[in-house]
Amino acid sequence: MTKENSQLKDRSINNSGTEIDHYLQSGSDPLKIFGEWRLLNDETETWADHTWEINSTWDDIFKLIGPALIGEANE
Repeated sequence: MTKENSQLKDRSINNSGTEIDHYLQSGSDPLKIFGEWRLLNDETETWADHTWEINSTWDDIFKLIGPALIGEANE
């Protein structure tokens, strides 16, 4: 019986359908968010392009947006 249980357990683990995604990031993995925007100078009526970049982690991002996501789901 123990041998059969072990075999069933091995088969269950091997056939779980869950594949490991080595590219999936989470937790304390680093995250870089970047973007750009255009600003109009009202005095000179010229446009200026600006870029920005934030280095963070997934944990930090979800600490900040988590409450808003939960609030939105409850509405």
